[in-house]
Amino acid sequence: MTYSPVSPDLDNANQWKESVGGDIDEDLELFERYIQQVVVKTDIADVTRGDFITSDTDSEEWLETTRTTDFEYSPDDFEDASKSLAEELNSQIHPRANDGVLFIIQATISGEILLDDDEHQIVSILKLDLVEEQRLKLADDRGIEELDLEDIFPEPKELQKGLVYPIVQSEGYRLPGDVKFYQSGSVSDYFHEFLQCDIEEGSLEQAKNVFEVVSELKKEHTGQSADGADTSRFRDLKDRTDSGIVGIDEVTDVASDIVGREVSRDELADRLGVDNPDSLAIDTENLPSTVKYEVDKQIRVRFPSTAEDMVEKEESGDGVTVTIRGTELDTEVLDN
Repeated sequence: MTYSPVSPDLDNANQWKESVGGDIDEDLELFERYIQQVVVKTDIADVTRGDFITSDTDSEEWLETTRTTDFEYSPDDFEDASKSLAEELNSQIHPRANDGVLFIIQATISGEILLDDDEHQIVSILKLDLVEEQRLKLADDRGIEELDLEDIFPEPKELQKGLVYPIVQSEGYRLPGDVKFYQSGSVSDYFHEFLQCDIEEGSLEQAKNVFEVVSELKKEHTGQSADGADTSRFRDLKDRTDSGIVGIDEVTDVASDIVGREVSRDELADRLGVDNPDSLAIDTENLPSTVKYEVDKQIRVRFPSTAEDMVEKEESGDGVTVTIRGTELDTEVLDN
């Protein structure tokens, strides 16, 4: 692996770089746990998948070099590609981003949580945010093997930014793509733009966006927005795939059923603001299952799609009527 400082205030000319070759020392197993964190992260909002904007970009070539180069025989190739990646990120880092250290690590991974029994050669890039005192301790002699890593680096569960290339599919993450990004809390554009990647959100966010568009199309066609029954129809996407992943064709079929007319892939992509319709990929294990109606921005009705028969919505030129039917009612007065 190589490591370099990154900072909005750092000129690339002053960006030092160190490397560690051969098998990872026991003291550096902390980095194995960081990589594991990224690989096993499930299809959640903090995880996005990236596809290279075009093929054969410089960034893709640098990643591929760091992934496949035998460090023992060609250390210069590995270090040069790592240096290019670190400089590219440092040149694009957001002005308000935290100072930190960028680690570029070649690794081989395998395990029961993966969807196959193969060993996968990957490269992982980790940005660890360190306070000034910690960075100075690392920069003094730059020899990471001599430091107590537990003292200066965050716990793996506190990892803020990391990626793996290529994507390795696991039990909790089955989506296709080139690069898997993990960013805790909020997505920083520079962390995928430095690799010249377009990113796609997780399955749930994509599915919610699609359903909102489908609801708009239904309202335009019938005068009624989508309801609980339509949410159940949308969840029928599970029955349209053997792999568990659906794309634009399966989604447009279900959208046509809900809207009541044919919905084309280009129409849906245009409404979603997606340039490439084929980039849509949704894991059917992460489809929305809860419906929320909001009336006049004052009254909210929220229910699981399985209770669709108990809630009826009617929209007309005179307004909206929501009817709830059941057998028991609990009343609670809430704090302001």
